[in-house]
Amino acid sequence: MRADMQTYFDQVHPIGTAKDLKLHTVTTVATEIGPAAEFVYTIYWEGPVQKDGFTKCLWVIDLESERTQDLIVLNTNGITNEQVGQWLKTGGKVAATALAAKMMK
Repeated sequence: MRADMQTYFDQVHPIGTAKDLKLHTVTTVATEIGPAAEFVYTIYWEGPVQKDGFTKCLWVIDLESERTQDLIVLNTNGITNEQVGQWLKTGGKVAATALAAKMMK
């Protein structure tokens, strides 16, 4: 996992550098589609604003297809890709509404 920690970081955050990774637990669970492995880990990272960042995740992998079933951010002190996407959607709607109002004048 450690060799791929920047990839794991990039799945969650828009910018920054992974510095370390700590694996907390690995468990095998039965799901409705078959066996899965659950990994709980923390990535320690540095970004342009947050110099002492951390992100704790739960990563679930289908053991038969070897594909990610879920990736859940349990805790972080940084901005996530999901938050950026929400801001872009909201900002895009606000900009489009303002442009439409200006064009109607």
